[in-house]
Amino acid sequence: MKLIIKILIAIYIGLAIFKLTDPSLHWVKPAPTVIPSVAHAPTEIKIPKISLDIAISPSVLKGNDWQVYDDRVAWLSTSSLLGQGNTILYAHERPGLFLDLYKLKTGDEVDIFDGKWHIYQVKESHIVNPGDINAVFSDKNHITMYTCQGSFDQKRLVVYAE
Repeated sequence: MKLIIKILIAIYIGLAIFKLTDPSLHWVKPAPTVIPSVAHAPTEIKIPKISLDIAISPSVLKGNDWQVYDDRVAWLSTSSLLGQGNTILYAHERPGLFLDLYKLKTGDEVDIFDGKWHIYQVKESHIVNPGDINAVFSDKNHITMYTCQGSFDQKRLVVYAE
């Protein structure tokens, strides 16, 4: 009986040590990325043609990782404010997000709110490779909408509106 108790205690201690040293377990919750509030940052997007009306939140790019949301469009906070250069907006290719972005054609309306509504018209769209970030970054005064495209997200769809 004493041997069984010693074995159970050894197993318990072994499991406790494993749990404490397992690198896949996060014992301390990492601090969230703090994005300062920006006056006149875009906060909502409406695209009538695809019946999209959804919030926009600031986001960041860390290394090659684009911070994305499951329930809203991301505004790359290092890109321009509306009317001051290239405003980059991106989201997952999912229902309620940018799933139907591919349906937009030249002349379709995109409305963005930043304290007041700005009305844009689609000028062009392109399908590019994931590594072609030059398709997103620009010196033009427009909005750039960006999402994954195709099977297994092998491509990216970029839509420009002025």
